[in-house]
Amino acid sequence: MGTANGTGKSFEYRHQIQAAMTRNSRALVFPISVDGRKCWVKHRPNSKKNNWHRLQALFAFLSGMSLFKPTVSSGGTRSLRQEAQRLNLLGSHGISVPEVIVLEDDFLITDDRGVQLQDWIEALDNIEDRLYWLKKAVSLLIRPGFQGAVSLSGD
Repeated sequence: MGTANGTGKSFEYRHQIQAAMTRNSRALVFPISVDGRKCWVKHRPNSKKNNWHRLQALFAFLSGMSLFKPTVSSGGTRSLRQEAQRLNLLGSHGISVPEVIVLEDDFLITDDRGVQLQDWIEALDNIEDRLYWLKKAVSLLIRPGFQGAVSLSGD
């Protein structure tokens, strides 16, 4: 992974990243070229968590129904670090996920792994093929030893 405080590789790409963020300030993920290869930059604004999310979390806790837990991202540095940790964990279990090239407080850069699984599955013509590959992907994620690798919390 990259270095901290804007040094090393992250410093090389900071101007390119800032220019791309200026062009499309609403994009949270966008491509850049790193050493001639396509990579992706992800940045996270601060959390959008508000009082309604806190009330929802309290309701989920009191009712014992985890289905009602809020899924709003914590945003910011914490969210980026959690995502990098999940990607590294999934990769260590043999799942093809993007490599984290640079991790900074305000962005992370990953390599491009081609077509996303969801897009690939949706492109299949046969519903049986779609179900087969979806079940196969889910079975990899629910294997023993994967606790904490997959989060539905939105982070």
